[in-house]
Amino acid sequence: MPNLPAARAAVLGLLTDVRDRLDRAPVRRGKPARLAVWREILTDRSAAAFPRQLARQLRAAREQVAPVRDALRAARPDGPCLSADAPVQAATASEYVLVLAAEVLDRLNEGLRRGPTRSWLADDEIKDVAGQLEPLLAAVPADLAAEVEGEFAAAGTK
Repeated sequence: MPNLPAARAAVLGLLTDVRDRLDRAPVRRGKPARLAVWREILTDRSAAAFPRQLARQLRAAREQVAPVRDALRAARPDGPCLSADAPVQAATASEYVLVLAAEVLDRLNEGLRRGPTRSWLADDEIKDVAGQLEPLLAAVPADLAAEVEGEFAAAGTK
């Protein structure tokens, strides 16, 4: 029997940390200091660095969701998850989160030098990577967590 609560938690845990950190960016001169937050996120060399954490969480979430994917798709009554203008497409809200996390990871891998050689990032490098990631994160609907919860609730009852 698939573990629906673990799969739901794994899906909802993706990307929430970085969005929360960006939302809490300190305000300087009337504007959020998002560049400073992105610098902190992208230059973290600890074991909890965002790219490593995201890759690990994505693998775990994929493993948790794989056994329930068909049930989630069957539980979704109104077809694909988002509109055609969304940056990525998926059949369910849960899969949307997984696809979005994979896209963020791909863009991080393209835009950043490898960890051991990345001792310092210039502001323009950070702006480039942040400029690629922020539209993806901004396009996440506010009610996506509720959609994921609803899918898992419906999948658990069928």
